[in-house]
Amino acid sequence: LVRLCRVSVAIPHFYRETSSETGYGSTRAGTRMARQLALARCVAGILALNRQPQDLILNHAEERWEISPPSRDTTTRLAGVVIDLHVFVNGDHYLKEVIDHFEGRLTLHLLYGMAETMLAKSVFSADCWFLDGFSPARNPDFWSPDLCGHIARLTRAGGSLASFTAASAVRRGLQAAGFVVEKRSGYGRKREMIVGQKPLSGKVATAPSRIGQKVAILGGGIAGAAVAAGLQRRGMAPVIIEAGDRLANCASGNRYALQSPRLAVDHNIASRLSANCLVFATRSADDAGASVATPGIALDHPEREATRHAKFRRQHWPDSLVRTVTGEGIEAVSGLAVDIAAMQHDYGRVISPKRFVDSLANHAEVITDFSVANVAREQDAFLIHGADGRSLRFGAVVLAAGASMNEMLTQFGVQGVPIDITSGQVSHIPATTSSETLRCGLSFGGYLTPAIDGMHELGATFEREPNDAVTSEGHTHNLRLLPESLRQLFADTDVTEINGRTARRASTPDRNPIWGQLDNGLFVIGALGARGFTFAPLLGARLTGVPAMLHEQNAHLGRANHLLARWCGRYSPWTAPDGVDGLI
Repeated sequence: LVRLCRVSVAIPHFYRETSSETGYGSTRAGTRMARQLALARCVAGILALNRQPQDLILNHAEERWEISPPSRDTTTRLAGVVIDLHVFVNGDHYLKEVIDHFEGRLTLHLLYGMAETMLAKSVFSADCWFLDGFSPARNPDFWSPDLCGHIARLTRAGGSLASFTAASAVRRGLQAAGFVVEKRSGYGRKREMIVGQKPLSGKVATAPSRIGQKVAILGGGIAGAAVAAGLQRRGMAPVIIEAGDRLANCASGNRYALQSPRLAVDHNIASRLSANCLVFATRSADDAGASVATPGIALDHPEREATRHAKFRRQHWPDSLVRTVTGEGIEAVSGLAVDIAAMQHDYGRVISPKRFVDSLANHAEVITDFSVANVAREQDAFLIHGADGRSLRFGAVVLAAGASMNEMLTQFGVQGVPIDITSGQVSHIPATTSSETLRCGLSFGGYLTPAIDGMHELGATFEREPNDAVTSEGHTHNLRLLPESLRQLFADTDVTEINGRTARRASTPDRNPIWGQLDNGLFVIGALGARGFTFAPLLGARLTGVPAMLHEQNAHLGRANHLLARWCGRYSPWTAPDGVDGLI
């Protein structure tokens, strides 16, 4: 168990609609899903713990599946296991009991659609499968050669499968796909079952256990906190090292911020990455209690935004991601009368950065006021020397240094990663009688938050030559970003009397983030630009070991547009060298 710290389980949804209301052919989504998840836990238990199914399987009672109380021994042996569960579904699902049972150690990936379609589009590596496809006579589409081939493609070398469908045609199909298959006695009402294994191809390197190992995270902003949260879930001991006197000290230190996507009319790499990250980020903020207002409204202003939005309206975007609102619709959502059309992002949020960062970094060790002077590599560890004479030793390091990334990369001997440093000023605008009714975040080439503690956040300037000064000129610039009708809300504002905040931001020339593995034991997440609170939660989680869970046509999103491979000439984030898979 010490060596096996994560299990990836896949359960495709193979059900055909029938008239049956109960039992194995039930069309009730709750019953179907519960049965799949029950058997997923059973298979995961057999693989990870070498336990009999009765220890982990759920029992059917009163048309629902309930978790059987695990024995003390089973609970103890489960303590180090993290399960990544890929479930193909075609309807509603009821997952709370299963998620709660694993106490944060279950990563759930739902793929909506029939397995025949979805398997061909999927990219992940499963340790084990439970194949619940019924007999070939009842469900011939599933047991096709192509689909069996995709199951083999998505299985790690040495991975296993199990099914209560033991027909000879099924065995032959899986054997043709490369599995070694045998028939065994079944359980309960199932007289027979099959088990199979994908043979190991040559010598497979086994990564050493890193459970409980300390990992240094250089940077205490949203990126560092997101990595810390992922490491904690996986049994690691993250140590956040921050040069300032507190977390969220630099670009993550604004009073309030917006989470919103940056979509493109051609839905390119950055656009797809933004949309994927937004959903994860907003749900993470909700869970952290950091969300202040929702949804987000993107106004058709200035003209370049209006042009982009006009193209979006001719395309087929999901309504939950972006949809048109006008007039009364905008006022009903935002609380302000706005005479401009807009796009509504239901996943848009106004968040408290401090609350979000503190929640993600909760329980991580935090070292503040530590400025890195130099770094030495000794055997399998990094020795980090501070400017004040302190020295720290770590087996792995994550660079999440925000605007200090260039200096940090240099200290770790990494070259060829172009990062631009810019700065932006946010204005703290006193609320007026007319503006205090605003209830959600607005964007318009800039952004405006609702009044909180009597102040709006209005941003932001963009300075290619970074500086740290807060100026009246910056406040004037931010006010001019507002559409005329909104600018009138603050007509009496004296820019010489208001406060603000300036922070430096890191980005790449093509505005895509960098993240992944730079060298053995050295990782990076950064250059998130002005959308760190959108990108960081998901990228940080994936960096720490969450598998790539995107459809095949979007799999390159997990490689951040191949930035690391292109610039460093090393490896993409998802091609782990020497058997190393993520940080663990």
